[in-house]
Amino acid sequence: MKDLITSISVLILVFFILVSAGAQEMRIRKPAVAGQFYSDEEAKLSNEVESYLGKAPDLKLQGEVLALIVPHAGYTFSGAVAAYAYKAIENKPKKTVILIGPSHQFRYNYISILPRGMYETPLGQVPINEVLAQRFLDFSDKIRTHPLAHYGEHSLEVQLPFLQKIWGNEFTPLEKNINWSGPQSTSKVSAGEKGDSLTGFTIVPILMGSYKWDMVEILKEAILNNLPEESFILIASSDMSHYHNYEEAAAIDKKSLGFIKRFDIQGLYNSIERGQCEWCGAGCVLTIMEVAKELGADKVRILKYANSGDTAPPWLRDKERVVGYSAIAFYREEKTEKVRKEEGKLSDLDKEEQRLLLEIARASIENALEGENIPEFQVKSDGLKKLGGAFVTLNKSGRLRGCIGFPEAVLPLYQAVSQAALSAALKDHRFPPVTKEELPDIEIEISVLSPLEKIADVNRIEVGKHGLVIRRGIYSGLLLPQVAAEYGWDRAEFLERICEKAGLPRGAWRENAEVYIFTAQVFHEKKR
Repeated sequence: MKDLITSISVLILVFFILVSAGAQEMRIRKPAVAGQFYSDEEAKLSNEVESYLGKAPDLKLQGEVLALIVPHAGYTFSGAVAAYAYKAIENKPKKTVILIGPSHQFRYNYISILPRGMYETPLGQVPINEVLAQRFLDFSDKIRTHPLAHYGEHSLEVQLPFLQKIWGNEFTPLEKNINWSGPQSTSKVSAGEKGDSLTGFTIVPILMGSYKWDMVEILKEAILNNLPEESFILIASSDMSHYHNYEEAAAIDKKSLGFIKRFDIQGLYNSIERGQCEWCGAGCVLTIMEVAKELGADKVRILKYANSGDTAPPWLRDKERVVGYSAIAFYREEKTEKVRKEEGKLSDLDKEEQRLLLEIARASIENALEGENIPEFQVKSDGLKKLGGAFVTLNKSGRLRGCIGFPEAVLPLYQAVSQAALSAALKDHRFPPVTKEELPDIEIEISVLSPLEKIADVNRIEVGKHGLVIRRGIYSGLLLPQVAAEYGWDRAEFLERICEKAGLPRGAWRENAEVYIFTAQVFHEKKR
C-alpha cells in the first residue's frame, strides 16, 4: 500500500512538472527529490556533501578509474558510503559521465535515455551530452526515451551534487534560445557569452527498465561502439539487498561482493537470477562491469560497504529491516613509468599487419553501410591485440572526408581501428555520413599512435615528427604529425593551431594548459 501511494505521488508530481514547465522549459529536468533525499537549500546541500567527502579517506587508487558503483538512497542513509567513491575520483576529472540507474517507478523492456537539455540540482545545472546520447539512441531500437521515467527518478539525480562538488559547477542558467548540443559545440559558445559558462562535465542519463542479460548486452555494445572522444567514466547507481535483518543482509551482500572482487560477471548475474544476490540496479552494475572489463580494467576495489543498520541516525535505525550500500571502483592498474612505456610501446607494424588493419577499417565501414553487424575479426598478431591509440583518416579526391580516433590506448589496436573507421565515416560532425556509392572513391589512412607524453618545454616539439594534444578544463584537441608537415607550419604556428582545434584562443598553450606530444606510424591504402 505504501509503495502504491508513493508511485501515485510521483506520478502526480511529474504531471504538475510537465504542465507547469511548458515545452521549452522541459529542457531543464528539475530536481524531483530535493528536500527529501538531500537538502533543497544550496548552502546546506553544499555543506552536507563537503562534510561527507571530508570524512571519507583518500584511498589513492594507483590507476585510471574506469567505472564506479555508488548507492542512491537518501544522503542520511547512503551519503557517507557514496562519498568514498567520489573521493576516489575527486582529482581525476572526466568530461563525460555515462550515468546508469534503475527505473524505480516504471518497468519497461528497453533502455531509456533523456537525450537533451540539463539536469538541475540546488547546486546548479549539468548539461546532457546530446551528441553521445543521440548516438546511443540511434544504436538500437531497444534504446528509447521515456521522459516520465526520468522526471520522477532519484537514482541518477542523487549522484549529481557529489559530481558537482568534486568537479566544479560553473554552469548558470541558459537563455531559452540557446541550444546546448554537447561538448562539440564548446568552440561555438564561449565562457561568459550571454552571461553563461560551461560546467566541467556533461552526463548521459540512462535508466534501465530491466536487468535481463539482453538489455545488459545491448547497452554494453552501444557504449563500446560509441566511446566518447573525450575522457569519460561509467557510474552505476545501485543499492544492494533490501529489507532483511542486519545479519541476513550482510551475508547476502558478502556473496555479491565476492563475485565483484573476482570480476565474475556471469556468476553474479546467475546468483541475481536465483535470488541469492540483490541489487536494485542489477543491470546497471552488470553493464559497467562488462564495459570496464572490455576497456582493460584489471583491478577492483571495494571502497566501502555498510547498510542502513550502520549508517542511519539512531532515531531511524532499524536492524530488522536494512538496505545495503557499497562504493566500488574498477580501474586499470598504474604501472611504473618505465613499465608503462615498455608495455605501451607499439613496435612498428610490418606490412602484413598494416594490410590487415586497412582491411579491418574498410570492412567495418562496408558492413555498417550494408546494415550488417561488424564482423568478429580473427586476429592472430600479438601486436594488433595490444592496447593502442589510433586515428583513421578518410580522403576523397585528395580532400579530407572524415577523421576520428582514440588518442590513448583504451582498446586493442584492431578494435580501435575498427571503431575509429566507423566513426570517421558516419559520425564526424564536420561532414555528412559517407554513402555506399562513394565508398569506392575513398582512401583510408591509419595513424598508429605512441603513448602520449606530457611536456613542460614546447621546444621539444619536432614538427613533422610529433603530433600534439592540448587539454585545458573541458577543452581538448589533437593534431596528427602529418598535419603540420602538410601545411608547412613551424612550431609556433603548430601550437596556435592546436589551440584553435580545441576551441581555445590562440596562445592558450601558455596559460595552464597541458601539452602532450606523440609520434605516429602512418600508412594508407594504395590508390584505388
